Amino acid sequence: MKILIVAYACAPGEGSEPSVGWNVAAIAARRHQVWVLLDGHNRAWVERDAEAARRLGAELVYLTLPWPFSRLFSIRWRGYLYYALWQAAAFLKARRLHRRIGFDLIHHVTYQNSWVPVLTGWVGPPLVWNGGRRDVVPLRLARWLGWRGALAEMARAAVMSLFRLVTDCVVVRRAAAILSLAPARCWPGIRRVEAVACGGLSEEEVMRLSRIRHRRSSPFRMASIGRLFALKGTAFALKAFARLRAEIPEAEYWIIGEGPERRRLEQLALRLGCADSVRFLGWKPRDQLFALLEEIDVLVHLSLRDAFGYVVVEAMAAGRPVVCLNLGGPAAIVGSEGGAVIPSANPERIVEQLAETLRIWARHADLRESIGRRARTVALERFRWSRQEKALDRIYQLAAGFGVSGEDSRPQRAVAEATGH
Repeated sequence: MKILIVAYACAPGEGSEPSVGWNVAAIAARRHQVWVLLDGHNRAWVERDAEAARRLGAELVYLTLPWPFSRLFSIRWRGYLYYALWQAAAFLKARRLHRRIGFDLIHHVTYQNSWVPVLTGWVGPPLVWNGGRRDVVPLRLARWLGWRGALAEMARAAVMSLFRLVTDCVVVRRAAAILSLAPARCWPGIRRVEAVACGGLSEEEVMRLSRIRHRRSSPFRMASIGRLFALKGTAFALKAFARLRAEIPEAEYWIIGEGPERRRLEQLALRLGCADSVRFLGWKPRDQLFALLEEIDVLVHLSLRDAFGYVVVEAMAAGRPVVCLNLGGPAAIVGSEGGAVIPSANPERIVEQLAETLRIWARHADLRESIGRRARTVALERFRWSRQEKALDRIYQLAAGFGVSGEDSRPQRAVAEATGH
């Protein structure tokens, strides 16, 4: 098939959204002719790894908005405006490409966003859409984010509700398939939802992470990795760590990342009396993060909303148990095998259960190691790109109107759509 991958963010080895775009293009190009439409700001990253670009096997088509619109790209929330404008330009570019090439399928990959409308479903070919999740921070927890964090989440929820009315009409009902780990209740009346996580580890990453040994040396060390925003729930983890340290004085907590919450978290650690055991390591490049995973025992990832959670998969592949809330993508990744999923009933209960979980793990290295082995098995079986290739190709074949055997079933699909079945 001739497939157009629309990947606003797309670059090798950059983590998160850019890696999703790159790896989806790479596995699609193994079986099909692939063109990738990506934002021009990715060019520097791509050209920095010429060997990866050579191996990709797809044709890259860069699209950058002209000045003055391009200035919006790096200005905080205005980056969303740039993204929305880019989608309009991408529609026009994709339509011109389709007239020349004749695509069988379009796959919108990044951003994995459930509420910002994309227009590529109107180009002509069937659309596969990475729909992400439709999560918002529960109201019972929002007030614990501080007034700025709470206002930001309330504003986001309101904007999501408004834009979803448009997105449901413009994108959802035109998609031949939606890829999402969100529960079925998030997509009422939609039958074409595939529980596929477009996210995973390359074989090189698998080899490196699977070689990390289980850690048995002292002190017991927990870590949180990610941008320091209120919604990441690091304040809950700090309070639980303070309780843990009262019983296990040598325990340590490493906080890896930067963001507007850092100062507040540092002050909280001082108030809790555990600042001397909390290390703020700042932002680290992805390569260094893998090395840091060797030095920790567990990952604490209490994000109140996350569509996926690369760091969760990486920690599990390294054999490190993960504790998260029963919210968003991390809960779907960790499940019952990769660590502990804590109910998000209320902040006090979260802190209490987290502290108890950490207390047990800190005192029982054998249990920690056993959970870590299961976590590694889950990560390597479910979240590596080589395992997702077959599943994604099946979706492509069905969405484009071909049976899995390759037999053309487009007439049957047309009848099904006309009759609503």
